[in-house]
Amino acid sequence: MFYRYAYRLAVEHRLSWNPQGEPTYGLTAMGYLAAVLPIFLLFPSQPALTVCLASLVSGIVFLMLLVVAVERHCKSSSGLGRGEMLLLAFTIAASVSSLAHHFTSGMDTTFSMAFAMSYILLAAEFERRASRSRALLLGFWGGLAFTARPDLMLFSCLIPASLVWFAADSLRRRLAVLVLATTVGVVALQAALFSRFLHSPLPLPFYAKSMRLYDDFIYQVYATTPRIQLMEFGRLHIHLIAIITGCLLLNFRSWWSRSSAVDKGLLAAGILFVSYYYFFVLQILGGWERFYYPVLPALAYLACRCLQQVAADWLPPFDDRWPWRKALAFGMLAGMISLSPLLVVEIGELRAVVRSGEFARFDLQRFARLDRWQRTWVGLDQFSTLPDDLVIATTEVGLPGAMNLRKTIIDMAGLQDTSFAHTSFSADRLFSRDRPDLIYMPHTHYKRITREVEDHQVFKEDYEFFPPQRFNANFGVAVRKDSPYYSPMHSILSGIPPLPPDPSSSTGPSSQAPVRGPGPEELKVVLGSRQPGGSSGLSR
Repeated sequence: MFYRYAYRLAVEHRLSWNPQGEPTYGLTAMGYLAAVLPIFLLFPSQPALTVCLASLVSGIVFLMLLVVAVERHCKSSSGLGRGEMLLLAFTIAASVSSLAHHFTSGMDTTFSMAFAMSYILLAAEFERRASRSRALLLGFWGGLAFTARPDLMLFSCLIPASLVWFAADSLRRRLAVLVLATTVGVVALQAALFSRFLHSPLPLPFYAKSMRLYDDFIYQVYATTPRIQLMEFGRLHIHLIAIITGCLLLNFRSWWSRSSAVDKGLLAAGILFVSYYYFFVLQILGGWERFYYPVLPALAYLACRCLQQVAADWLPPFDDRWPWRKALAFGMLAGMISLSPLLVVEIGELRAVVRSGEFARFDLQRFARLDRWQRTWVGLDQFSTLPDDLVIATTEVGLPGAMNLRKTIIDMAGLQDTSFAHTSFSADRLFSRDRPDLIYMPHTHYKRITREVEDHQVFKEDYEFFPPQRFNANFGVAVRKDSPYYSPMHSILSGIPPLPPDPSSSTGPSSQAPVRGPGPEELKVVLGSRQPGGSSGLSR
């Protein structure tokens, strides 16, 4: 999606999903375009490389900011500083699989982490040396969280509120109020601009995933996803959670009196952030704990801050003569090595890809021909060669959108369609206004959308339907009989043989989750590795 928006912005100088289409607020993390667009300009014909580099650079920036924040605001001695750096290294090692995915997925997760970390650093700097200029900077940057990713506003509102509440004197309180007022003003301005020019004050995915846009069935399917993903996120970062919890339980009064206002605001915002996603968000494509990872900067920073207090209250001084320092360093290094056997395997895979000459190359046509994706988008590689006035409708818009930059793609799920997002899907509008030439039938989880499409009189009379059983696929395909491209589309579908059985599914197409992007193993295939997953910038 980000690649398609970057293309539209660079070529047409407009923020829209479809060519010459209405402006669209279809990206939750609109600010991530600032990272994607420059890389797109360098590699305009390589969608996967563009978005993967954007997430990789964002991840590196996050790590750099985290180290700077810990070095400046969590270290009370050289020995403790080394211990905190080892804690961060252990954190990376413990969650290396998930972090490696997010660093290369092409999605905005690492960008959100980098932005959150930058805000925490600015807030800590303001609390240390408050001034009017720092207040305006912090307020402005906090307001931009709305564009970076609106849910990050929990941090950029609660931290200034905490600074106001726990201000040591009237001057600091006035400056903290200025921070909060600036943040609110910047947010209001952005919401007004988005409403005026993009016809929606909030991202369209917000309406779809937080406002119960769909029928009850899909919510039942994903009812356990928030719990499963949160448990996995907690398992990967149990050491950070244990340090924070232990600090609070061992001596809450001491923590409350000695912790900074930023610390208190971070704790409250982190709890509310996780609670919001756990209770209120439909976590489609929630794999690799991606909805919870934006809270990692707060978790890591707070753990280091708590470690500072625990060390002061319960441990001998951390200095160069402390006899256990080297043992601690050795133990954590050994833990990192034991938790990262994947690194050895991946280095070998990387060498194989580089030797093959396929490093950083991505062939969308070859990718679309993989059986897994043919089961979702039958014949997409061939349909993409048809003229650009072909109109395609689907609920799974990622790969079709990247392969057909100059074609109109109707998102029946509403994530890239303002009307569907604000008022729910309408088959009447789809067939009267959009009149798609080609319909990839909705995912089986969207039961109401599927029912409306199949029951509509226009669909019954004007479309030829190819059922999924015809191709051994997950979803059926329909082509409009009076389309100028009916003949080539019919020929394409008639010439596609049934796909081999899906080895990854034993319960049939209806059990399939909404389409995810390529995981690490599949990326090796299209990048030229010998071996034949996670969501990417090509996925919805």
